[in-house]
Amino acid sequence: MFLQILLLTFVLQVIIQAPLWVSCPEMARLADATPVILPTLIFESFLIYSKKLLEEIAQIVAKHLRLLVLSDEIYEHII
Repeated sequence: MFLQILLLTFVLQVIIQAPLWVSCPEMARLADATPVILPTLIFESFLIYSKKLLEEIAQIVAKHLRLLVLSDEIYEHII
């Protein structure tokens, strides 16, 4: 949690995927960032982006040094 707050100190907005851990928006607010909730739907398996689109996003992020992406795929291999 400390690392998240430290990193968010330099961020104005944080996009948070829902469903979410209840403390995520509050951690953003603690760092004076605005949480922006991105809802997902159960019938879409909570999927936001295809692998192809994620790769395209990664290419864009690589070109912008001030853009920070934190990703949490802890549940990817549980099922």
